[in-house]
Amino acid sequence: MLTLTEIAAAITKTETIVETAISAVGAAITAASSIVTSVKTLVTYIPSLMQTFENAYAAVGQSDNGAGKLAGVLAALEAVAAKVAADWNDTIKSIISNIIAQAKAAYNAVASIGSAAAATTA
Repeated sequence: MLTLTEIAAAITKTETIVETAISAVGAAITAASSIVTSVKTLVTYIPSLMQTFENAYAAVGQSDNGAGKLAGVLAALEAVAAKVAADWNDTIKSIISNIIAQAKAAYNAVASIGSAAAATTA
């Protein structure tokens, strides 16, 4: 048979476990909120940085060097993050790389539609 002291100890232990779990969830939400804020801030710089790198690589005859352009844009965004006090870590770098990849895929899809239409009318 359980004593009141044992029941009270179990309740206290459970309360501590629940409080720890709630704190962990709160920390995760805060971290996610910080990531979202930083990504939103940095995404605004992507178009102008991408155009800068497109122009630079075209000028040296390497317009098809997508990996080099991506690396340059990410390095420039890291510098921007430091200037605007946005966070920069592997998670944010990965999210932004994915955004760029999706934008490029969408652009290529639209461009290929235009190419296919031009080819069929030629």
